[in-house]
Amino acid sequence: EGQRNLVVSMKEVTLISSSGLRALVTAQIKLRRAVPRGDVVLSELPPLVRESMELVGFQHMFQIFDSDLDAVGSF
Repeated sequence: EGQRNLVVSMKEVTLISSSGLRALVTAQIKLRRAVPRGDVVLSELPPLVRESMELVGFQHMFQIFDSDLDAVGSF
């Protein structure tokens, strides 16, 4: 109770733009405001997408998992 989580599987994403990054951040902020223990986590990031996220420091804003199963198991 009081906890809602969202796993975003990125396995089909080949490139992420600044708009895409902003959408992820917006989802994280809105979920955390709505549900104090809510979290958005990412899974299955292709190497180029992971590199893009690390380049802008987003690896500190989101938990990143190698698989969807690992992501779901983190809750």
